[in-house]
Amino acid sequence: MSTPQETYESERLVLRGRPGRQIVTRLAEDADWTLLADNAGEPYAEHTREQTWGVRQGVHVYVLTDALSEYSAITVLADDRHTLNEFVEMLRGHLETLPQEELRQTIKNFSDPSERMHRLMRLAISAPAEFDREVHIQMTQLSKDDDPRVRDAVTLASGYLPWPQMRPVLKAMAEHDAHPTVRQDAISALHLFDDAGVPEE
Repeated sequence: MSTPQETYESERLVLRGRPGRQIVTRLAEDADWTLLADNAGEPYAEHTREQTWGVRQGVHVYVLTDALSEYSAITVLADDRHTLNEFVEMLRGHLETLPQEELRQTIKNFSDPSERMHRLMRLAISAPAEFDREVHIQMTQLSKDDDPRVRDAVTLASGYLPWPQMRPVLKAMAEHDAHPTVRQDAISALHLFDDAGVPEE
């Protein structure tokens, strides 16, 4: 019996330009990639757009786009590590991506609430599937931001961070936030965690 083919996955590459999905689509069409999956028309697509492109045998590109900020993150999947690394470098040469140092700047230090909102969303879509302490610390700080729009953006960003450690952050917001919209959105985010089977911390 044959052994299942192992798949290697890159870190998420966040595009600097917006709208990110259009930038990727132009590259895909120019390079003759095949669109394999697209959640357009599904209820949550108005918040999160997901597409999977087939590049060639053994190489796929997954594109995650946040509707609030219009930032997109790309993940490359390949059958071998060498091909993965080569293709990621090719993408970096064609698309301007944000370095980790910039993505992980301390967001609370930016004075403009809109800037904080956009930066927290792009940080969230860049985060790995596994718990990331640095991202969690930033989200905890921003959940107490002076501006309710920023705090509400944390509840939306939690959808990209399905970690048990995010539950206490959302619970505190649901119970104690001064703004009713933020409290309600935190409750909704917790329901989504329940539906997704995210365990308690």
